[in-house]
Amino acid sequence: MKRITLLAFLVPLLAVSCQKLPDSSFSVSTTTVDADEFVYFYNYSTNADRFEWDFGDGYLSNDYEPFHAYSTPGNYIVTLTAVSKKGYSSRSSAIITVVNNPSGSPNARFTVSTATPTVGEEVYFTNNSIGAASYIWDFGDGIISRETHPTHVYTINGQYEVELAAINSNGTISYAYITIDARIPKMLAIEVVEYYNLYRVPGASVILYPTLEDRNKQSNALCEGFTDDYGIVVFSGLPDDDYFVDVWEENHDNYSLASEDAGFITIEWVEPNTLNWFVAYVDVADHSAAKGRGDRIELVLKDIERKSVAGATTKEYSEEELFELYLKSVKVE
Repeated sequence: MKRITLLAFLVPLLAVSCQKLPDSSFSVSTTTVDADEFVYFYNYSTNADRFEWDFGDGYLSNDYEPFHAYSTPGNYIVTLTAVSKKGYSSRSSAIITVVNNPSGSPNARFTVSTATPTVGEEVYFTNNSIGAASYIWDFGDGIISRETHPTHVYTINGQYEVELAAINSNGTISYAYITIDARIPKMLAIEVVEYYNLYRVPGASVILYPTLEDRNKQSNALCEGFTDDYGIVVFSGLPDDDYFVDVWEENHDNYSLASEDAGFITIEWVEPNTLNWFVAYVDVADHSAAKGRGDRIELVLKDIERKSVAGATTKEYSEEELFELYLKSVKVE
């Protein structure tokens, strides 16, 4: 009897990863433009890591969605090459027809450094108009400018429609608009109040720390401010983070106190575009402490509205008052 030997071959299975090929696609704001007028390109490509634009007049761009102006009339082929990480590419194209502006009419155009500034932030306006001899800017808050490239500061939060009137030598006017949404700066107010008689404590030191360990060691302080005659100090320019706020008051009236009289506040989040308001009480009786007067503080007020707490007067700040608080705030750099 013959013995039949079966040989089993193990063939490894290779996992094949298939990368999707790029697909180049885009649209344009217009296919017929006047010379020196901007054309805006909108990118709809998929599965691509890099983009190469050729505007057909010798200019190139690697921006995701560029804009471009042609100085000479004619027909131009715009090509977008979408390239994947593996080097695969896909191309699409469009034809732009550039014509003269026979009427010589102006064309108002402009851009802004930011459309969502904080109150007090300087906004830069870049004028891209063509065919104009003079300009009139209306910033929507009662302020007018005739500069070519003006700057402006909004002092009250809200939405403003900015209007640019571009005027040629014949008096023909072209208008362009944009909406500016001016927002309240992120601010943190600490009010130091005597716990029993509810009077505010001026001259108290208020220190911001990034961590509890820093607070306990009194090291790496972010900044220090002192309460004003109303017992208030305001900080602005705060990054989004947690804060440990330490309050010191060494020479308080009516009491003989320890050098550190008010513990610390843990603020888990500082809300953007608003005034975050907290109260630190000094002279607070801590019933868990044998000394009878400890370091406890309480968080009782937050955001713009000051709530009525233990007889305190309810107050809402006007936009002008908020801006004044910002101007005198301690800037955290």
